[in-house]
Amino acid sequence: MKKFEHGGNIYDMPRDVLDFSANINPLGLSEKVRSEIESQIDNLIHYPDPQMKQLKESISNRYNLPIEKISCYNGATEFFYTFFNTIRPARILIPVPSFSEYERAGQFSTIEYFYLKPANSFKIPAQLLKTKLNQLEKATLIFANPNNPTGNLLEPDELAKILEASKSKAEWIIIDESFLDFVRDSEKYTARNFLNEYDNLIVVTSLTKFFAMPGLRIGFAASNEKLREQLENSKDVWNVNSLAQRAAVVALNDEEYRLESLNLIEDEKEFVEMRLKTVAGIERVFKPSANFILFRLEKSASTLLENLRSKNILLRNCANFEGLDEKYIRMAIRTHDENLRVLEAIENFLEDEDIESVENFWNDKFKEQIR
Repeated sequence: MKKFEHGGNIYDMPRDVLDFSANINPLGLSEKVRSEIESQIDNLIHYPDPQMKQLKESISNRYNLPIEKISCYNGATEFFYTFFNTIRPARILIPVPSFSEYERAGQFSTIEYFYLKPANSFKIPAQLLKTKLNQLEKATLIFANPNNPTGNLLEPDELAKILEASKSKAEWIIIDESFLDFVRDSEKYTARNFLNEYDNLIVVTSLTKFFAMPGLRIGFAASNEKLREQLENSKDVWNVNSLAQRAAVVALNDEEYRLESLNLIEDEKEFVEMRLKTVAGIERVFKPSANFILFRLEKSASTLLENLRSKNILLRNCANFEGLDEKYIRMAIRTHDENLRVLEAIENFLEDEDIESVENFWNDKFKEQIR
């Protein structure tokens, strides 16, 4: 795999592909959002609202944020490119494994890795992080909560310790909460609760994953007002198109869709985790907190992934994540029937492979005895 290659590339696959490589809400577009998009087609003859007033009001109400702290982007990823190309920090510290676009967006800075350990479920140890930041002198720290691809979620006290350890050591602290909407009681875990305490804290959120509209691209960041103004002056004035703005406004106010999504993900992530733990050939399953799950095979994942691909099923090969190897796979959580289909395909392949390895073992033993 190429270093910055992502999941979700379905364009060289048949139309009936089952995509578990991208972590998108399995409910798809809500009917309210679909209707809103259709109703807005005629308005495409006008420029989008450059101030994004209705969008910012909806974000403010949904996430309990002052409007003056909010800046909106063409997907959360645009924030990273805007920030790193505008601020140009000398060093960037990335706890890994993590989302590769942090490194790609910050490629003109010196990238430093802070390797997380699977034995500790890839959690960030606050004191060791503080030691690393001391060594780097004013690096910009960036990490995700929940983390992608590991799926671990920092408890509020763990997050508080990391922020305190980084307060005077990091130039900027960027926390990507793009998957936090998939967590029940997300307001309990969000770093937005600390924005008034840490002037160097930035909290980033994607609206495309939870609301199943990655093709529209929409996200936002919450920060101090001075930085917000600086970043807004550094981006395209019409960076969020009209359809994305209106779709996000309706989505953020669709409480029925939000609750249905949370219930589905909560049930299915538990089902998938327990089922994967029973499969021969899987070495470890990491506890999921959002709409995806990471697991490690006993052997290279390439043959399994190729076999699934031949059945039009895509899973995320994690070999190109810094800090992981060719044995790791990330699987999105989808509907029960879809999850069952993929789990059965994984089980069938690994069980057949296990039987074959046992047969080869005894065949080799037999050959030794007749020599």
